[in-house]
Amino acid sequence: MAKTRLKILMWLTALPALFIFAKLWSLQLDPVKHQHFRVRAENSSLISIPPIRGAIYDRNGEVLAENQSGFDLHFVYSELNPRYIVFEVVCEELGRLGDFPKVAEARGFLRRLVDIDKLEPLLSRGKPFEPQWLRAIDRIPPEAAERITRRLSPRKIFLDNFKLRPASAAGEQDHFELWLRPENLFRLELTLRRLAARIDEYSLEDLEERLDAGLEKIDALVARDVRRDIESGADELFIRKKTKNSRRLHYRRDRLLAPGIDLQAVSMIEYHPELYPGIRIVDSTRRIYPRGEVFGPLTGYLRKLNQEDLNRLEEDGRLLDHYSEVRSAEAFSVIRRGALRHTGRAVVTTSVALALGFLTLMMSAWQTVASFGFFVALAILGALAATLFVLPALIFVFAPKEG
Repeated sequence: MAKTRLKILMWLTALPALFIFAKLWSLQLDPVKHQHFRVRAENSSLISIPPIRGAIYDRNGEVLAENQSGFDLHFVYSELNPRYIVFEVVCEELGRLGDFPKVAEARGFLRRLVDIDKLEPLLSRGKPFEPQWLRAIDRIPPEAAERITRRLSPRKIFLDNFKLRPASAAGEQDHFELWLRPENLFRLELTLRRLAARIDEYSLEDLEERLDAGLEKIDALVARDVRRDIESGADELFIRKKTKNSRRLHYRRDRLLAPGIDLQAVSMIEYHPELYPGIRIVDSTRRIYPRGEVFGPLTGYLRKLNQEDLNRLEEDGRLLDHYSEVRSAEAFSVIRRGALRHTGRAVVTTSVALALGFLTLMMSAWQTVASFGFFVALAILGALAATLFVLPALIFVFAPKEG
């Protein structure tokens, strides 16, 4: 009989385990289902929807606080300008060999290298840009070319849009040239031009200035991240690596590009997101106060009082506006009594419940667990006593005195 029960128990345990294993296998190893859920996961994202606050009016129907809808443009620099990682590595490697322009200067050189006014209409009509490859750097030593290839070969943007071609001149040592394909590399310039054509509030020059200002803020944040290491005398290699990693981290975060975008421009950008890579539309609904910013804190927690609220406040003596002779110390005393009467009840209930819960651990056979329960309960009750007696005494010491 005992063996029969044991077999039944084993089957009752094994069957759910086999079912769970089969389900996990179908989700992880079945290629059809795995691909289905993988696509769903890649196309899903968490969107926080803040609660909508309503308008607040005074007794005469005038608006004290209301919402003003709006949208802001944010940019993610790593998506807006993916070529930055290539030129960051190239400038770093060539900078070791001598004086070489920084990444920001290389960006200006690229703008002069390609005529964006010619590139944009060709891409919009689906025609290739001629010439297909352009020479960006004409002299790279072999050792630098080897390090550049080793660091950038895993990156798709380098493999698809850049080439290191060997070249040699008469009487000179062999060297390499860096060639680029402009069709996919000028995403930043093309995106800013498209935005300027859709947004009436900002011109192309305004967007470029705002982008440069955003990059300067990122540089300031990066400098702040490594300032303490520099002051502590950290190794130069460590500081250089931390600077690079911090900059890349900030480049992956969205930054404000242009505030106050009209709804028509937002709809055009949202309808064709592939034309605006690295651009985010952010809801920037603002709380405005037509009669002055002072109504911000005044209306922050207002609600309509009913008769029960009025009666309770009258009994507590907290309708201070009914008594012009009330002084600051008397008002403080009224508020203190009301806080202890209403808030104190919740504090006592919560603390006693927690203490009793931890005291149940004293029934454990393990002395360590029993002691833990006792001392935690003792600490909670001590905190309750300090809240009820010590804290009001401290508040009374620093309370406003009667004149």
